[in-house]
Amino acid sequence: MNISLSISKLLFIHNHLVIPKLGVFNLESRDAYHHPVSHEFTPKYRRITFTANPNINDEVLILSLQTDDAQNLVKEFVKTTLASLNNKEIVYLENIGWFKPQASGGFVFEQDLSFNYDKDYFGLTSFEQVPSNLPQEVSPTPSVVSAKPKTNWKPWLTWAAVVLLLAILGASIYIFKDKFTAKQSNIIVKVTDNKLDEKNIVAVAQEDSIITASIDSVIESEIVDSLSKEIVAQSSLDDQNIANTSAAQYFIIAACFKSDKNAQDYLLKLKASGYENASIKGKTSSGLIRVCYAGFKTQAEANATLTQISDKEQKQLWIEKITE
Repeated sequence: MNISLSISKLLFIHNHLVIPKLGVFNLESRDAYHHPVSHEFTPKYRRITFTANPNINDEVLILSLQTDDAQNLVKEFVKTTLASLNNKEIVYLENIGWFKPQASGGFVFEQDLSFNYDKDYFGLTSFEQVPSNLPQEVSPTPSVVSAKPKTNWKPWLTWAAVVLLLAILGASIYIFKDKFTAKQSNIIVKVTDNKLDEKNIVAVAQEDSIITASIDSVIESEIVDSLSKEIVAQSSLDDQNIANTSAAQYFIIAACFKSDKNAQDYLLKLKASGYENASIKGKTSSGLIRVCYAGFKTQAEANATLTQISDKEQKQLWIEKITE
C-alpha cells in the first residue's frame, strides 16, 4: 500500500495531519503573486510545512487506510523513512515533497509545488510571464517557431478599390465632356451655316451648358452611391463579427493578473503576436483579471484551438466557460 498517496489525499481535506512518531504536516493558503525579478506567476495554493516530533501520535492516518494491519503499515513507513534520512538519503513523498537530511543532523521538508492542494486552483502551476516592455530572448531550440504578426490587408484593398473607382469615373467624365464639346461645336457651326440670329446661338449654348451640368451631377451622384454602398457593406460585416464574438462562452485563458495595467499590457502583446481575437473577460472568484486568446460558441471548437495554441506557445493552457 502506498502510504504517500494516502497522506496526499488527506492533505486535501485537512489543515493538519499527524504522522505518528514522525511529526505533523501543516497547510495554510497563500495568495497568487507575481515575482518582480524573475517574472514568475504563482497561482493561489496551500503551502505545506512539516514539524518533526517523535512523540506525537494520532489515528487519522491509520483509520483512513481501512485495513487490519494499518497501524503496522504506518510504523513500517515511519521506520523506513527515518532509516533513509539517517543514511543521508533524500526521501520523496509522492505529490507532497521531499524530506532532506541536514549535515548538522535532523532533516527539513521541501514542498513539491508542481502539485496544487487548493481545490479551486487544482492543476494550475507556476509559469514565467515576460513583461511586454522587455526584449524576449530567442530560444535556440530550432523546433520553436516565433509567431509573426499577421498583416491586415483589408483596409489597403478597400482604399485601392475606391481609388480605382474614382479613376474610372474621372475618365468617364473626361470622355463625356469631349463628346458634348464636339456636339456643341457642331451645333454652333450648323447655326452659323443657317445664319441664325444671335439669340438662337445663345439659346443653343445655354442648352448645352445645362446638359453638361446635368451629366456632372449624375456622375457625382453615382460616386456618392458607390461609396455609401461600400460603407454599409463594411458596417454590416463589423456588426456580424461583433455578434459572433458576443455569442462565445468558452474561452482559452492565456494568463490572470491582479493589476489591470498588466492585463492590458499582456492583451496588447497577444494582439501584436497575431491573436486578433484576444480579449479581457472579467475576473476569477479570487479577483484575478482573465486575459484570453479567443472565445468560442462550443467547447469542441475551444478544445481544437487550445491544442494548436499549446503546441505553438509550448506552455500549459486551460478553458473556462464564462457567461455574462
